[in-house]
Amino acid sequence: MAELPLRHRQILYYLQHRTGYTTGQMLADHLHTSTRTIRNDVADINRALEGSGVQIVSKHRFGYMLSAEDPSQLASLTRSSGSFLSRTERLRHVAFCLCLRDGFQNLDELADEMFISKTTLELDLKEFRHEYLLIRPHIELIRHRNSIAFENNERKKRHLLCHLFASNWNYNGRGNTFYQYHYLDEKIVNLCIREINYHLDLYGIQMEDVNVVYLDLMVAIMIHRLRDGHAMEAAAADVFTVPAAVRMVDALAVALEEKLDCRIIEAERRELYELVSCSILPDMDALRKRSLQEIFSGSLLEFSGKYLRLLETEYGLCFQQDQDFLLTLLLYLQYLDRPVHNLNRFGIADRTLRVDYAVEFELAFRIQPLAVDHYGSYLDYLELFYLMNILSGALHKVETRKVRAVIMSYYNMPAMWNLRRLLDEEFGDRIIIKDLLPMYLKDNYDFSETDLILTSANKQIVTDQDLTVLRISPYFTGEDKQRISGYLNQLLFRRLYRKDFPSVTELLSRASWEEKADYDDYLGLLEHMGRRMISQGYVDENYLIQILNRESLATFASHPVYIIVHSSVPAKQTHIHVTTLNHRLIVNGNKIRMVIMLCMQESERGLLFKLYNELYGSDFNPNDCRFMKTRNEFLNFFSDNCVK
Repeated sequence: MAELPLRHRQILYYLQHRTGYTTGQMLADHLHTSTRTIRNDVADINRALEGSGVQIVSKHRFGYMLSAEDPSQLASLTRSSGSFLSRTERLRHVAFCLCLRDGFQNLDELADEMFISKTTLELDLKEFRHEYLLIRPHIELIRHRNSIAFENNERKKRHLLCHLFASNWNYNGRGNTFYQYHYLDEKIVNLCIREINYHLDLYGIQMEDVNVVYLDLMVAIMIHRLRDGHAMEAAAADVFTVPAAVRMVDALAVALEEKLDCRIIEAERRELYELVSCSILPDMDALRKRSLQEIFSGSLLEFSGKYLRLLETEYGLCFQQDQDFLLTLLLYLQYLDRPVHNLNRFGIADRTLRVDYAVEFELAFRIQPLAVDHYGSYLDYLELFYLMNILSGALHKVETRKVRAVIMSYYNMPAMWNLRRLLDEEFGDRIIIKDLLPMYLKDNYDFSETDLILTSANKQIVTDQDLTVLRISPYFTGEDKQRISGYLNQLLFRRLYRKDFPSVTELLSRASWEEKADYDDYLGLLEHMGRRMISQGYVDENYLIQILNRESLATFASHPVYIIVHSSVPAKQTHIHVTTLNHRLIVNGNKIRMVIMLCMQESERGLLFKLYNELYGSDFNPNDCRFMKTRNEFLNFFSDNCVK
């Protein structure tokens, strides 16, 4: 049941509360779709419910009726404890209904439709503001007594409808995983897609997939709204256009007018002009022949220059020689500057920061104060995510040298030769294999020019050199790749902090501790810890504000048991405050027992990466310390397990 799309679930609930048969036309009218779609949906539902004892019976000329071997099975389908819609789905459904409705929506009827209580709906509406009213297009919600409605603004309603359909779009198939083609006619959508693809190719325009999906949906929604009598108001003023996009959209509009018997006026087209104009992919070969000053505005170059100088000053990372990176970064920052910039969130978990990209995310987050000055607002999670990707692709290019490695094995030379080839293919840009050695040389070989030993033998290798030994299979498995990637990530961390920083055990032993605290609210706990740091004179109010903003934007809680929270606001003195919890808090799906709050002086920013490396880069299971609650227990655990 939980896997059924929204429309399938609505059919079940509608039929469950009807006596006798319901015609396909009645269902189609209720769900704003066609009788053919209803027939297909009923077949899909019966396949999904096969073996459950519940099915939809169809009878020619009578319609459909819900049947069950046991009446209690029907009751379980309408249980409001989550069997119909989650809160996220309910908020989406409210937005969808209000976009399609001309007048006010009665709240009692809306609650009944979603099989929830009025109290639950009122709580949902408080969250609704954050999810749908504060995002573009910033549509206004009007409430009159026991009813609600969106402001009468066709442009905003269409933008929100497009957002609803584009969210969770299935890029491996076609359609929205929540709505499928509910409201939109699949034939019209397919015709729009064909015409758009043809005209993009005809006019030599290329766009990223996410923008093509938005264009497909904007055009399909436009056709449906025009057919329903909802034409666009007067043309939007000062839209961003380029001549090629205008020519392409005009030709597309003429073709659609002929095929769909509709009239697409200037006000309708201007929305499409702007989307296509903002989304055209540049000719990278042509751009590489021009100087950056010829391509980008002075303000954008100044903005990017400040950001790159900050990364070089604070972390010693100089990207100025990587011309491909500079061009890519500037094109991305320019894209964010445009009035329309859609970013694909397909498969990207919101508010999750992977430990593997901790360095890249911190570097990306440092752009925020500069972004406020340039764009007038902070970058959101998705905008930071794509900036993080650009930085990730550039970091390896600023490595001072490749890791020098040798392979040691009991196996014959052909096996070691094959292993070297596999390593070269996977890590050739970061590792150079100096030698292939038999195991007996482990006590006599000069490792002074070696950083890494890769061995297929389960035998300890002891040298007086500061190097790493990793055991790998001669067949170079996925686990081997992950182990080597982890080692390379640790090297990246180490490059960003001083070698004379104390170990994690020593750092935490100097921290202030609060043990076995009782908190059931994560942000409340962070505010308590931040207030304590402020009262002790380490930081000011701005530190706590940024802590709370960071955690609401992209928490680092993607790892169980403990979490590091910090702010880039400089501290008067570097300090760590640790709180252990009597009962674990669930943060971003992880059970957290220990919160480590860090503030840093300007000169000691690298300390964060030291903690990341030792606490997250170590090869141990953090769940082994999930029952610990005291300072001594944690210090002993980290002393035994962390990277040194």
